[in-house]
Amino acid sequence: NQYRNSLSYIFGSGIDLRFEFAPVARTEGLLANSAAIAGVSSSQLQDIQSVASSVASQVVDVANRNYLIACKPESDKAADEACSRAFLSRTGRLLFRRALTNDEITLYVEQAASAANDLEDFYAGLEIALEGLLINPEGLFVVERAEPDPDNPGQLRLDAYSLASRLSYFLWDASPDDALLRAAESGDLQTDDGLEQSLDRMLASPRLVSGVRAFFDDMFAFDEIKT
Repeated sequence: NQYRNSLSYIFGSGIDLRFEFAPVARTEGLLANSAAIAGVSSSQLQDIQSVASSVASQVVDVANRNYLIACKPESDKAADEACSRAFLSRTGRLLFRRALTNDEITLYVEQAASAANDLEDFYAGLEIALEGLLINPEGLFVVERAEPDPDNPGQLRLDAYSLASRLSYFLWDASPDDALLRAAESGDLQTDDGLEQSLDRMLASPRLVSGVRAFFDDMFAFDEIKT
């Protein structure tokens, strides 16, 4: 559900997200969404690949591209690195829940350019690069990172992006939105006032309903009600 909710926020409700993954195992009564080691089986990888291919295809489709892709290529039949970079850096930031590094952006832009020139179709190239973003482990798994805590020497704290993800998945059952990522990027989320402002905004959002439902679905194991 978290993956589906995240894709729905990033790409909008017009994208068909009617897919199902294998049930998540329970550990001590709760869904094992948090683990020190995570992996996928070959069958699960096929499912993920299928979903990524479907979503990427829908995003670049003629029916959706005008409102999901903010820029226009100079030609539909060739690569346009500026447009690809703008779209992939923005979308990758939301999928990875952090800003992409220059090397990461360059890699995906080059993939889009190479495919676009080979296929003589800008959007086909962008589709291939987007599919790559969607199956990247950085997007599929929540990777938490720690940093030295300046207020408590010798101790660690979650970095701002990890804190944003933890708050968002708990309260909204989905990845952070643009505003929460901006609070992480600016450092505001690591201050008492900034954290309080972000929490107030998130608690006032209608997206809180999804987070509360997910909490009780997990707590009472509603996903197992059929059995």
